[in-house]
Amino acid sequence: MITIRCSNFLHTFLAIIQTPFGRLLPCLGVLVPIFASSCTVEQFEQHVDKTPDIALDSVTVDVGGFSITEEERRQFADLIQLSESGRCLISEVLHVVKFHGIDYASDITQGRPVLEGLLDSDLGIRLFGSPPMRMTREGVQYSSPFESGPSEFHTDQVLATFAQLEVVDSTSIRVGNRQVTVRDVVNEVVSRFYLRQKEIEWTAIAMAYYLDTPGPFKNHLGEEWCFDDLARELIDRDFRLTSCGGVHRLEAIVAVERAGRRKKVLSEAMQASLSQFISTKARLACLRQKSDGTWPADWYKTASAAHDGFTVNSKTSDLLVTSHLTQWLFELPDRFVETTQRDSAISLALPWLRHRLLAVTPGEIRSQFCPLTHAAQSVLRGR
Repeated sequence: MITIRCSNFLHTFLAIIQTPFGRLLPCLGVLVPIFASSCTVEQFEQHVDKTPDIALDSVTVDVGGFSITEEERRQFADLIQLSESGRCLISEVLHVVKFHGIDYASDITQGRPVLEGLLDSDLGIRLFGSPPMRMTREGVQYSSPFESGPSEFHTDQVLATFAQLEVVDSTSIRVGNRQVTVRDVVNEVVSRFYLRQKEIEWTAIAMAYYLDTPGPFKNHLGEEWCFDDLARELIDRDFRLTSCGGVHRLEAIVAVERAGRRKKVLSEAMQASLSQFISTKARLACLRQKSDGTWPADWYKTASAAHDGFTVNSKTSDLLVTSHLTQWLFELPDRFVETTQRDSAISLALPWLRHRLLAVTPGEIRSQFCPLTHAAQSVLRGR
């Protein structure tokens, strides 16, 4: 059974449906991304964690006169579907669920929500070809890219997505004949985490949601860390060495900053540092946007420091960075950004993203599935 905490994620969507474009969301199945396996809506209400939570920071975006046709809406939504031929990728499943909602089902899973393929090893075999998770001494681990079989594209991407969907840690997971919970995944992640881990963005998002104390936490090697250490590592790392234009780093920093305010897991000094870091990057994003609505791969640098010999494929990076940054700005609380600047940047980016979605080729859908998903989410949100 999938159990969702009805707090900030739901509050965001409840706010959205009060806007004119909010009426679109039920058509996409993303109004309230909650699902309880084998439950009616009435039964589900019994399983929602009704623990009071601090409301998500206000997000108010005005994109002016941007619009798309109903035919385009259907076309863009139809792009973001699981491939019915061949085995699915874990990352593909996670993107589809975040786009369409947690109750998104497929013929592959015989009408059951595809997210259950990450909670039930038998269904996972049907979806991925082999179980996506395994038992470890410390808990449950989803397969890494270094293992055979289905794997996360990013370290702890599954648990981070559970956190973003607010799947509570008591949610059941079946691994073979064993019945465990999401908390066992959290325990395993904490046991192997270390600050110099190659990718920490998704781990940070997960731990910001599932851990409730400042620390210290200890891994299986006896190394200790606290949330202040994690926050410092996130803001000190080189943005050039992170994926998707550094936007997932920003998502992680916002998640940790929010955990600091809600659960007091950060020192006051670090709380202030994160807040300033977010505001600085948001302001820089608005300033570095190009006239066609896209962002350069090195958007996070000041203009004077932008040309340092670091080059990327602009054809793919324009879509990758612009789709991710637009969605991040859509979700960024107002207190971190000058709202008129943010609205202007989003309004400039949306027509470019719309045009790019209309021009997508069949071969690009799978190879560019991640940025296309973020592009479609942004365009449909701004409709």
